[in-house]
Amino acid sequence: MADSRTMFSFYVLPALPFLILAVVYVLGALMASPHGRMFGTVATGVYVALVAISFAYFYPIFVGQLIPYDSWMSRMWLGNRWI
Repeated sequence: MADSRTMFSFYVLPALPFLILAVVYVLGALMASPHGRMFGTVATGVYVALVAISFAYFYPIFVGQLIPYDSWMSRMWLGNRWI
């Protein structure tokens, strides 16, 4: 539940496709760079791997899975500073 607070995350949804297209465009430009094609490919691979690892790490939070409190707190990188 949202603790009876209003959630405004739906404002971001119209911008999400453009964010995805921008990331794909930049990664494609990195890979097609004539000066560093190998560097661009490696950088793109590292970025995609980091995104996949981050998704796997936060997956229990995304799906609302029950996890121990210590595990929950290890995933709260900002602690109480964002409230």
